[in-house]
Amino acid sequence: MELTIIGLICFLGTLVQVINLKVNYFKHTAVCLGYITGHGGFTSFPTYEYELVENGVSMTYKNRGTAWFYPRKGKKYKVLISKRNNNKVVGYSELVGYTVLSSLLFICTAVQIIFW
Repeated sequence: MELTIIGLICFLGTLVQVINLKVNYFKHTAVCLGYITGHGGFTSFPTYEYELVENGVSMTYKNRGTAWFYPRKGKKYKVLISKRNNNKVVGYSELVGYTVLSSLLFICTAVQIIFW
């Protein structure tokens, strides 16, 4: 019973993160200029350069974001940029990772509930 509750809580947490990324960010492409690795995990902190058109003026941004795994320097990647603040960048790999993790947690929790 405890595993079912923990599984539901973890599933809801990842689902909320997926919904947050879908609602508050938009997809764009950016060039990776380099990255710093995280402590002990598979998270990296790449520096992205991307161009957006605001009020008819083309603006170039250069900001550090987060991403799962390690991007290559000089390569174009899909990123998620905040709708409210164009300086907030998240790697598209986080959205994909949270979606996959949420799906796996849902399947495991559903199997646990069915066969309990």
